[in-house]
Amino acid sequence: MRPGGLSVAGFLDEGESLLQVVRRDEETLAGIGVTPERIADRLLELLVAANEEFQAQNSRVPTNGLIVNGQYHIYGFDVTVMRFPTCPFESVDGQLCDGHRDCEQFTAHDFAVVNGVTGLRFGFPILALHMIADHHFFEGNVQYRVDPVTAAQTLDLTSR
Repeated sequence: MRPGGLSVAGFLDEGESLLQVVRRDEETLAGIGVTPERIADRLLELLVAANEEFQAQNSRVPTNGLIVNGQYHIYGFDVTVMRFPTCPFESVDGQLCDGHRDCEQFTAHDFAVVNGVTGLRFGFPILALHMIADHHFFEGNVQYRVDPVTAAQTLDLTSR
């Protein structure tokens, strides 16, 4: 999970413990009454709606993003990648996790959500849908980390 492994940026910074990172984020979210699954579900819901809008607009993204529910501006649909990212988690028999099928319906790797009402925003790699929902992993202190509190607040899952 370190930089240069399955990912150039890595999933954990040097010296970080996977267990400690996951526990810290779970405890933080429990403190605001939000689960990792709820964040992932909301992200998937918004991405599916944005994808429908993207198709309706003949694969064009307006400069203000694809607007979902009249409030969320979604960016990233106009960029495609050649290779889908690999989940860094392994099963007990040492096989790489293949539970990220929901992510494969999207051709982009990086997305951003901006709440048009509050102005809050965050970016995330598509693999975050799976890692947050199935592994409760928002990544460590690395480039693609999703701050769970910012995500919950941007997605209106908690009162600020």
